[in-house]
Amino acid sequence: MAAPSNASGLVSPRFEIVKADASEALRVWKDLASAGRGYPLLLGPKDGAQRVLEDAESPWVPDMPTTEQILETAKHLTYPASLMDERRGAIDEEVFSEAPLPDGSWPTEPYIMRTWAYGYSWAQEEPEVFIAILPLKDGAEAPALLRWGGWNDCPVPAQHVAALRSWFDRFGAILLSLGSDTLDVFVSRPPTDRVAALALARELYIYCPDLVDQGFQSLGELAASLMESQFWNFWWD
Repeated sequence: MAAPSNASGLVSPRFEIVKADASEALRVWKDLASAGRGYPLLLGPKDGAQRVLEDAESPWVPDMPTTEQILETAKHLTYPASLMDERRGAIDEEVFSEAPLPDGSWPTEPYIMRTWAYGYSWAQEEPEVFIAILPLKDGAEAPALLRWGGWNDCPVPAQHVAALRSWFDRFGAILLSLGSDTLDVFVSRPPTDRVAALALARELYIYCPDLVDQGFQSLGELAASLMESQFWNFWWD
């Protein structure tokens, strides 16, 4: 199943790279996770995957800290409070409110999120995806290892590490994929009531404003989806 880096068509000086059919990517990812020889991370189609690997070696974000510095910073962050404090003033203050939604605003047919790591149009337009085997036990450390984040509204790597650790503790969420500007997680314990789902929707909007502004269009739509979805996907244009 696994292929050396030079056989996959990608170049990585540090990580084994596995190529998989897009339609089989989730199954391959699960098999690799069960093998226990590292942490598998879906990188998506070739061009985006290569960009993630290149940025890990030479980040284009100025003054990017080292992996060790990122992990040290993350240890001292209390997510989501740390990110909320950072984003106040940049996001509408109503998002920070705990007020309930207006009556009748809960969708009757929630949208079910799927992972962008495979499927959608990729199975036709990009039939192959790539998986990196990272020398990690904790997938939450992947944004630090790859020095991923810090552009546009995308949180800095330390905030991603803190967020992923918090989501694992609260929702059993684990990192599935990092693309050039996307992040997917697999969730085993989604919120089970509307109050908790709405609080999470507000949190995730602060983490990724495009999730609502370019996607769900309302916190209620996002909250309803969070109760029904096994995947969360985020993007930062």
